[in-house]
Amino acid sequence: MPLRRPRTAAADEQPLGARASHLLARFSPARDPAGAIYGTIITASTIVAAAEGVRHLWQIAATVAVTLLLYCIAHAYSRVLASSEGRVPSASAFAHELAVESTLLTACVLPLAVMVGAGLLGADDELAISIAVWLAVAMLFAWGLAAGRRVRSGAGVQLLSAAALGLIGVAIVALRILTGH
Repeated sequence: MPLRRPRTAAADEQPLGARASHLLARFSPARDPAGAIYGTIITASTIVAAAEGVRHLWQIAATVAVTLLLYCIAHAYSRVLASSEGRVPSASAFAHELAVESTLLTACVLPLAVMVGAGLLGADDELAISIAVWLAVAMLFAWGLAAGRRVRSGAGVQLLSAAALGLIGVAIVALRILTGH
């Protein structure tokens, strides 16, 4: 029997590249994009709503992140409760559902990073917010294409799916305009 070296904490850590690959795999078109779609819609809507009363980009970003974290926890918890079938839900089942629902939370990363980055590069808050919301619209369009590809539909159905989600994003932009921001 070969001798095994004792495991160390460093041996258990994934290299940065492996962690990044794992995170990027969450956005693969082969995966169910529902959480990312929902997270992107909530991100854009919360940016618009938070911009009404908050004028600091970091506060808007924190509001969006906390909102999505709460949605993620609520979704995971409700799914665990729904599938418990009369048993006491386990912590491992909750952890699994949190991992499944994490695309809801990770969907905000790009729009928030771009919004804060634009602010750091000198854009005024209104421009940074607009860039983030329009990026979310583009992401919704892309998620619509991904959803159409996932079901192996033709180009027409893929574009229809993309347009439908893109229109939801445009409705959020219209709400921003109608509220005067």
